[in-house]
Amino acid sequence: SHTIHPYPFSSSGGYLSVQKRSNGNRYFRLSGRRSNRDAIIYDFSVPQCLVPGGRFKLSVFTRVKSEEPIVPRIELKATSDKATSVVSLVDCPPSNKREWTMCSIQSSLPADLTMDPLLF
Repeated sequence: SHTIHPYPFSSSGGYLSVQKRSNGNRYFRLSGRRSNRDAIIYDFSVPQCLVPGGRFKLSVFTRVKSEEPIVPRIELKATSDKATSVVSLVDCPPSNKREWTMCSIQSSLPADLTMDPLLF
């Protein structure tokens, strides 16, 4: 089997890999997390995908391997040389080790955003 690198995605902590389900679908797996803030990150500043005032739609399936249901959160972290701003975009439906849940958001970026955005 070929190893697939998760680029342009990365992690803020833990080991990020691409897994393959029995039906052939692939998904990201983040293992070895040490903090509940460790997350999968996508740097939107690289391809200039998100622009100030621009609309976006994001849909993901999430599953957190936990005995108790966990509510994943999608956040936008914008940074510059002088400041960091974190905006919670959406709290996803509760997820546990057996269930994949759909999480979607459709929104706009602030028109005055002057920082490089990261989604996690």
